[in-house]
Amino acid sequence: MTADRLLTGALTAPVDRADLPPRPARVLATELLGWLIVSLLTWLFLGAIALGLSFVPPQPLWALIPAGIATVITLGLLWSAVRPNPAYRARLVRLGRFASANAMTFTERPETPHTGPGLLFGQGVRPATRDVVRMSEPREIELGQHHFSYGRSTAESSDWAYATTPLSGPQLPHLVLRARGKWTDFTLPGSTDQSLGTPELEGPGAEAFVVQAPIGRTATVRSLLDATLFRPDVLARLTERPVHVEVVEGRLYLYRHESLVTEDPDTWRWILALVDDVAAVLEDPAG
Repeated sequence: MTADRLLTGALTAPVDRADLPPRPARVLATELLGWLIVSLLTWLFLGAIALGLSFVPPQPLWALIPAGIATVITLGLLWSAVRPNPAYRARLVRLGRFASANAMTFTERPETPHTGPGLLFGQGVRPATRDVVRMSEPREIELGQHHFSYGRSTAESSDWAYATTPLSGPQLPHLVLRARGKWTDFTLPGSTDQSLGTPELEGPGAEAFVVQAPIGRTATVRSLLDATLFRPDVLARLTERPVHVEVVEGRLYLYRHESLVTEDPDTWRWILALVDDVAAVLEDPAG
């Protein structure tokens, strides 16, 4: 389904409460486990405080304060884990209907995370991919949201939307284009490819992106970018709604911190057209 022929009515159509799907048992079990762990830690911490306060006159009353706080926190966490959240479930219905109407598939939480060669994937711990939409015609495209934590002992994590498609034609060098600008307050994770350097480039493209490319291939990369991604018409598209770009192992990846799998019809038309047009330029640099 091409971007100009998308059927987007399902994205904004009302959803009857009777059509809302039940929460998957796997998701509910995961959230309840998280509730149990946090609740236990809360009771251990506040229980220790209550025990200490039990020796301060008037003993029983002081101890009730942290116990009451722990109870309120526990009940709040439990409600957040099991609440119906109809707005979220209605979103799932709309996305599923939109995908079906356009010969796509929508998977809320795939069994396994995306494992492609892009710099977002294969990093960190506890990777998870969600809200995955796939289409096979007229071009194979996948969109989704990928999340991972940087370490088991830190709360720092990374969460990015991606769109990817395979590239035909000649094998291209590994390229990473990091968009500049205020909108990029969220830092795209670094690539693990040690062969990448930062070539010295000039012009509007170099002002819009920080380019990483194989060390020692500056001339080749400059010629390739001038013929493809830094062409004025293509560059204008890439900076209209700025995206980070990666070309790696025969695939194109576009990254953006804001969700791409959304209920906004304009976002769908924009991203599908952008993926198709950028891929076409890379597949035929001389075109």
